[in-house]
Amino acid sequence: MGSWWLELFCRIKTDKLIKFLRDIDLLDESDLEILDKEKIWGLDFISFSIEDYRRCGLKWGPATRLVKAAWEIKNKNGILLPPNTCAVLSTLSQSLGQSPVSGFTK
Repeated sequence: MGSWWLELFCRIKTDKLIKFLRDIDLLDESDLEILDKEKIWGLDFISFSIEDYRRCGLKWGPATRLVKAAWEIKNKNGILLPPNTCAVLSTLSQSLGQSPVSGFTK
């Protein structure tokens, strides 16, 4: 497939995506409920725009955080991510039979 993040997020369905976002404390429960209701998967997470999330019913803040987080993950740039993101991604990756994630810039 190519990129590590594409291989990982293509395998993530709504329940695992919500657990990941909850574990890194990126959104509140009402925003996570919207993602659950709209059945947002990992591939959606890494490819959606702010407008896509807004159409799902998210406010500007959560939509912006999701898009920025996806960009940071794809670029292994942890500057704007919660501090535990790399560890949570590694656990998620290993639970799906993939290598742990490493190499995030701080």
